[in-house]
Amino acid sequence: GHEHATLIGFELDALLRSSSPGLDWPTLRDTLGQQGQGTFHLDMLTRDGRAVPCRLDMRQVSEGGAEHIILIARDLSDLMAQNEQIRLQIQALNALDHAVVITDIRASVVWVNAAFTRLTGYELAEAVGRKPAELVKSGRQDRAFYERIWSAILAGKVWRGELINRRKDGSLYDEEMAITPIYAGSGGGITHFIAVKQNITERKAQEAQLRQLSITDALTGVENRRGFMVQLERLHARQRRHGHPLSVLMFDLDWFKQVNDRYGHAVGDEVLKHVTQQAGQRLRRSDHLGRLGGEEFAVLLPDTQLDGALAAAQVLCQGVAMHPAMTSAGPVAVTVSVGVSEVNLNDANPEDALSRADSALYQAKAQG
Repeated sequence: GHEHATLIGFELDALLRSSSPGLDWPTLRDTLGQQGQGTFHLDMLTRDGRAVPCRLDMRQVSEGGAEHIILIARDLSDLMAQNEQIRLQIQALNALDHAVVITDIRASVVWVNAAFTRLTGYELAEAVGRKPAELVKSGRQDRAFYERIWSAILAGKVWRGELINRRKDGSLYDEEMAITPIYAGSGGGITHFIAVKQNITERKAQEAQLRQLSITDALTGVENRRGFMVQLERLHARQRRHGHPLSVLMFDLDWFKQVNDRYGHAVGDEVLKHVTQQAGQRLRRSDHLGRLGGEEFAVLLPDTQLDGALAAAQVLCQGVAMHPAMTSAGPVAVTVSVGVSEVNLNDANPEDALSRADSALYQAKAQG
């Protein structure tokens, strides 16, 4: 801001100001005298008193027997503003709860934020230069899964999805991730990818728990009607696909209303849980026991024809009859009646077999 004529003969120290103690013009002059050159960072003062941060490259030269100093000043204002902006951006990214990973076009890590370290256990220095697949790949997703990701992001699309990854300590976690391609300016090609990751392990566990609760009978812990029907549909589809036999039992407690009337519903609940346990102990791991409502239960018997189902029904009846329920009101003897049906391959609806078993159950009751 000074005029050229004004600067001629101007004292140089009147143009310089340093925020560092002991860094003044006499000190710089002494340094130049000893070393002949140097680089310094000081403020240069404008005519209106504004301080401009500068890099000063100085050299002492001799010319015609006289000593001179050549000074080149570079304005650092824009660079410092950019550095401050970058610092704030990094600080903001490190403050995020979501993990952020920046990779180059070859998927080598360029930078990760603090949340990535908290999520995976890998520090920035450990991650840089390595591929995310080397750090967190769990093997739970197949090759086709990753090929679909690469196909999308190399086409310039944002990929979003869920996957299971592995921490540094070997533990697994569920994450939700979005990968965005970054381009080199206007019209340039893809140079980097930014992945934003969120740990959804707790959410997935809660969802699984809610799903389990939705198909589980709260009293007995076996499948409720909804859960049982899901298994019936699944096994019926398997039967039609592979031709495996499938049978179903329906049973309920005899004279259960009298148990409730005599002992109360709390004891009735104890009896229901006891019968459920007795039935479960006499089933295979592949069988499915469900409470359809009240004192009515059903059992799915995969890979079982009608004669095998009849034998299972006999074992169930005898087991319940031989073991009274030990309740808070004392021992309560109970029996069950059972209806048996085989699911036919030509059943359009697997519930047809359930209806046949239900009819057989009432025939059993009618026959005592």
